[in-house]
Amino acid sequence: MAASRSPSTDIRRDVDAIKDDLASLRSDLTAVLKDVVAAGRTEAGEARERVEDAVRAKLEKIEAAAGRAVDRGRDAIGAIEAHVEEKPLQSLATAFGLGLLVGVLLHRR
Repeated sequence: MAASRSPSTDIRRDVDAIKDDLASLRSDLTAVLKDVVAAGRTEAGEARERVEDAVRAKLEKIEAAAGRAVDRGRDAIGAIEAHVEEKPLQSLATAFGLGLLVGVLLHRR
């Protein structure tokens, strides 16, 4: 015949088994959480690097465009200076006319 066990002993064993399972689960979850945090840091670092690279590329494009704009501005100033030197009276008349026009427009306000 099988040895008889008391119900409280069986319950106690079950409770102890559940406690052991919970402790094991806690340990496993802690390990998984550490792995997730480490992976997040790695991915965050990679994402930051991608953003920095994109920003750097955009800044280089902006600097190049600004350089071209400065060059065009210098060319335009040079062309205006050359025109003023070649035709000083026409330049003076143009400046006078523009000044008169601006004065009339501002006076109307």
